[in-house]
Amino acid sequence: MLTTKTHLAAERRCRPLSFVLTPGQAADSPRFVPVLEGIKVRGPVGRPRTRPGAVAADKAYSSRANRAYLRRRRIRGVIPEKADQAATSYLAGLHLCGAVIWIRSLRPA
Repeated sequence: MLTTKTHLAAERRCRPLSFVLTPGQAADSPRFVPVLEGIKVRGPVGRPRTRPGAVAADKAYSSRANRAYLRRRRIRGVIPEKADQAATSYLAGLHLCGAVIWIRSLRPA
């Protein structure tokens, strides 16, 4: 039996702005960028708006690449982190704090 997934971008009133249809067994995260790039909202004049102010997504779209894409386009992202990613970022923060403390200890008083 074949299945499909619909990856959809919608506005606050749940009106669809962009969608991508993929096979059911395909991963969700790689489809994040194509869905966002498909957004085009027409205004009264000028070119269509292509950058949303914020994006809310579920854990399936949580990846470093997707978060970097949002930062690069200056879009606020509300995506929960997966447990393994949260642990990695916490440990990275601990290593950074340790490095800062060590560097400060090297300075003469």
